Amino acid sequence: IVVMASADHGQHFHLMSRLSSSGLDVRDPHFYVVEDRLHLMLPCWRLQEPLTRVTILARSDDGLHWEQFRDVPGFDDRTVWRPRKSTAPGDGSWYAAA
Repeated sequence: IVVMASADHGQHFHLMSRLSSSGLDVRDPHFYVVEDRLHLMLPCWRLQEPLTRVTILARSDDGLHWEQFRDVPGFDDRTVWRPRKSTAPGDGSWYAAA
């Protein structure tokens, strides 16, 4: 997986990082910013028998250095859409459509 960035609204891109996803057939990666951290969520197929559908997640503070991918339990090849933090006072909950 190649992460690229642009400082001129998409006119030119430069390489930020390469993330290994060996043993996975990655589909439709999604970036999210949650609490000032970049999250990369990827639905995919795990290629060893039996084939299984999973969603994996990696996080970064700067787009250069990433945590290792980890499974997201219960997502089974799904991702989320526009995660939002609750605006209720004292509520630290996050909400998203999946």
